[in-house]
Amino acid sequence: MLTLEHITLRYGKQTVLDGVSFEFLTGGITGIVGASGIGKSSLLHAIAGLTTISDGKIRSSHERLSYIFQEPRLFPWMTALENITTVGANEETAMRYLRILFDDAEEVAKKHPHELSGGMKQRISIARALAYAPDLLLLDEPFRGLDTEAKEIAARLILEETKGKTLLFVTHEQADLALCDEIVRMEGTPVFRLMLEKSGRAENE
Repeated sequence: MLTLEHITLRYGKQTVLDGVSFEFLTGGITGIVGASGIGKSSLLHAIAGLTTISDGKIRSSHERLSYIFQEPRLFPWMTALENITTVGANEETAMRYLRILFDDAEEVAKKHPHELSGGMKQRISIARALAYAPDLLLLDEPFRGLDTEAKEIAARLILEETKGKTLLFVTHEQADLALCDEIVRMEGTPVFRLMLEKSGRAENE
């Protein structure tokens, strides 16, 4: 269960969310769409507890939360393998993800972030989020910097590893919505409601 109850979020004098209520799909993927700058990332930050809401309540029954940010946010002094295991995963689990995501996984595992491209670092951050085994996964443009093949592999891995889990997926890419069980549009300036639309999967079935 993940429910917003009349939440308001302000940054100084600017109101981003104004009394928003919504109950997200449990055990499925919700795509969150809306105009650029409308507050999609701010909503995820609030749900993750990274931003304090000004009013209302966020209720969640989830115990383990992972967040894939738009940028990798890796620890620069750690190797790729160490960045993944820092969430408590063992090396065997970390290497399994690396081998799926990279052809040269053994070499990538030993490299530090400054030795990796942006897309490679983003794949490490995806592996790290999955290695935590979350029951709630927040994804904010998670495929940024990935080429088509790498994106398809990463998307397939996420879907396989999070079956039955709750995912909130912020994206600007229309094609990504096909991965979602439901699509929610943020409406208003400031945002005053989340409007449920048809799901991408339903449209393809």
